[in-house]
Amino acid sequence: MDRFEARLGAGIRWFTVAAVALVLGLAAYALARGEAWTALGLVGGLGLLSLLSVRGYGVDGRYLHVLRPGWSTRVALDDLVEVEPAPDLIRRSWSLWSTRGLFGTVGVLHLRGGGRVRAYVTDPRATLLLRFRGGRQVAVSPVRPETFSAALTGSLAAPALEVPQSPRALPLRTVTPERHGRTAVRDVEDTGAATLKQNGGGGRGGSSAAPGEMQMTREPIPPPPPELRQIMEENR
Repeated sequence: MDRFEARLGAGIRWFTVAAVALVLGLAAYALARGEAWTALGLVGGLGLLSLLSVRGYGVDGRYLHVLRPGWSTRVALDDLVEVEPAPDLIRRSWSLWSTRGLFGTVGVLHLRGGGRVRAYVTDPRATLLLRFRGGRQVAVSPVRPETFSAALTGSLAAPALEVPQSPRALPLRTVTPERHGRTAVRDVEDTGAATLKQNGGGGRGGSSAAPGEMQMTREPIPPPPPELRQIMEENR
């Protein structure tokens, strides 16, 4: 899996530091007043929000992995149709539900004139908008947007390998001795046996083929002669 780092933009970094300091200060003040549950709630809420933060991204086959602290979110890329830079996406949207600057902008946004966007953004200036068939949209902000876009398009351009559905679709070629010094080559398939014989020169069966000419006929496969059956049994 190709991994791409995600960093907090300067504005988001300072906002996060200030918000964390404020919450911890309020928790300490509540604890000093004997309000332990209030302090625990403030610290616990801050910890839960930190679990939503984005640490990076991974591209693995046809999936995008949004890497979080101890877990990840997987986004299928099968219906991806476009990747475009969108450095003003955060400014042109409003939150339906998101952290909106605390540890990044993670959540669901409404883009003015563009519908809903699932955001995993840590640096607004590096934002990429991924558009999918059906109107689905995802926003990310890797440190190297150009390399990330190339990895996405490269994974989708890789051709899928076709695997035969059944080994019976592959012909089995056998060579068995025939009487009168001729050799029969058979391609055995599901529908029967095709026999390719060399005409020995106006021989039996009234064949119209010239001497030495190859003639294709279709006939059932006879059982092998006793001599060949004995050789086959010895080679098992």
